[in-house]
Amino acid sequence: MRSYIQKLSPEDRRIWRKWQASWICIYAVLAMTAIGIGSFLPPANTELAQSMPTDTKAMKRPQDASVQLKQR
Repeated sequence: MRSYIQKLSPEDRRIWRKWQASWICIYAVLAMTAIGIGSFLPPANTELAQSMPTDTKAMKRPQDASVQLKQR
């Protein structure tokens, strides 16, 4: 590719550089647009995390649930 560019006339090199710069700008705008749209969209999973209960009776419930899963 470098040899192709070196064989171009000075005017054609200017046109080549302008073409490259315009494509880089277009790709940058597209990437920033995609990131911007993604930042405004709500997340797919909107479940809220729950903290662990502090009482000991409630702490045994998750263990009971795991036992029930193993029995299936």
